[in-house]
Amino acid sequence: MTTIDSLPAVDPSIFTHQKLDLSQQQIRILRLLPGEWSDPIQCSLYIVYMSMHPPYEALSYAWGDATNRRPIFIDGTLCQVTSNLAAALRRLRTPAQDRHLWVDAVCINQMDNTEKSHQVNLMRDIYSNAEEGLLWLGDFEEDHHGTDSTGPVYSISSNEHLSHTQNLSSVSDTDSAPPALGSTIISQAAAAKAFSLIRRLASNDHIPHENLVEETQALNTLMNLAWWQRMWTVQEAILPRKTTIICGWLSMDWNLLASAASNVSSHNNQCCSRLFGESTFGMLVVFHQRVGTITEFRMNEISMFKLRSAFIFFQNRLASDPRDKVFGLLGLFPSQMQYFSKGADYSLSKQEVYKRMTFHLIKEYGNLFPLLRGDEKKRRRTLPSWVPDLEAKIDETMLDLAMQWLCIYNLFDATSGSQLELGNRILNHFRLKGVFVDEISVLMEFKNLGDAAGVVEQLKGLVTSAFSLQDDYPMGGTYEDAFWRTLRRDYSVESNQDGSGAFRRLRPSEFHDMGNVDIRDLYDNEAFCLTKNGLIGVGPAGCRVDDRVYVLFGGKLPFILRSARRRGKQNCFKYIGPGYVHGIMDGEALETKVDPDDITLI
Repeated sequence: MTTIDSLPAVDPSIFTHQKLDLSQQQIRILRLLPGEWSDPIQCSLYIVYMSMHPPYEALSYAWGDATNRRPIFIDGTLCQVTSNLAAALRRLRTPAQDRHLWVDAVCINQMDNTEKSHQVNLMRDIYSNAEEGLLWLGDFEEDHHGTDSTGPVYSISSNEHLSHTQNLSSVSDTDSAPPALGSTIISQAAAAKAFSLIRRLASNDHIPHENLVEETQALNTLMNLAWWQRMWTVQEAILPRKTTIICGWLSMDWNLLASAASNVSSHNNQCCSRLFGESTFGMLVVFHQRVGTITEFRMNEISMFKLRSAFIFFQNRLASDPRDKVFGLLGLFPSQMQYFSKGADYSLSKQEVYKRMTFHLIKEYGNLFPLLRGDEKKRRRTLPSWVPDLEAKIDETMLDLAMQWLCIYNLFDATSGSQLELGNRILNHFRLKGVFVDEISVLMEFKNLGDAAGVVEQLKGLVTSAFSLQDDYPMGGTYEDAFWRTLRRDYSVESNQDGSGAFRRLRPSEFHDMGNVDIRDLYDNEAFCLTKNGLIGVGPAGCRVDDRVYVLFGGKLPFILRSARRRGKQNCFKYIGPGYVHGIMDGEALETKVDPDDITLI
């Protein structure tokens, strides 16, 4: 699915006799008529009620170059569709049987904005109720080796075609330049190599050294196809009960792909560790993360935590309309979330969509968890500081850091359970209550860190330049305790048998023990801080001397705010991000009976 404005519209006359009743849950289904490979693509449209549970498959694809079109016939009318869609239909067509598909470009009247919003808001039902989700990654480019690249789709689990795939994977592909990032085509040999590697990983077979580099490069090419870059394809992969990925005539059940991605880490950590060079491992990590993230959403109930993390995980995905950075994920939201169940509203500006998304997530959570976000590069100044800029890129190497803040959020309670007071009006400024703690006086940014031991000594030197490690810390204990616990943000991660991690607070026996923790993994691109009254903490990238530490009602972490003067107004701030400040993480800042300030975030 894409934003309709970006798609070449088919002839709207085909919808004249297929008018949807927008008061009902109606959709159009495309009947793909049988034909031989070289025959023109012939289709027809018909209307169904979702309540009748009609049988159909839902196609997920990236539209590719909107100026590169191919002809198909719909109810006898010549229509132009993108070459990538035409290629998918040709591959999916069978010689003898109709195929019933839901395809965004031809099942929605793209010229009718009212119908568009109606159908976008049915997307969850359309993909959830499909018999199968067909995830079309792309087609084969012009063949260079005389092998036959034409024909319908086959599964590589079929023995009849497995040997052919293996033969193709042995073909040298050195004379074929890799396609550009975001392409919809790939060489047949590269696709075969990638599918062969996926099947081997899924079977937990060892990877022959002589094939490793070439096959991982082929897999990287497959993962760089446009389908993996688009926002709409996220929910289109997550929602169907059964999904199949398709590339040219190759296909594979998603579960096979998921098994392969899951097995990557065990091969790297154990049997094949000596074979995985840095670049090879990096390409496999991309595969592991992209497939694993979608699989996790497919397999488990989508919790509130996952909903917020989805906006971070998929923020770098592309959408022609920036509003689709929100609308493209609405199908993941439970229907009981009232605002999000209302669906897409394309009459709103992108700033308004992002603002409403953040405000209503805060209302649904009942706390400030939705304020946590990744390190956004080139953030737009037109947005209020408390609203995430979903158009801004997040450095993928920083995703783990962003996720750490989300994962440790509920380990702490800096405001002792104080409730968030939130009105119903959505404004550019965000009013709440909070208690001032201190101001940052000294900081050291964690950028381009050297060796871990050297970093620890640098930070220790920063503290001992002002205090002895044996001095009493203002909030109890010694500076030595505070220093070591701050280095680890007072938490640890225990590995579960399935490879996942469970976050917990440090035990007293662990206070001075870094264990196998590499501080560079914890703090790269963050800042170690001292406050004017001698507190030690960690703040987000970009925090400055004189920024203020506040505990905000409804927030379980302290937050770093920057004073923003406004004529006639007090306590106006720009939101910078969450922090860890040792000694105030469990409500200590509220133990003295101080009146909270009225805070305005702009």
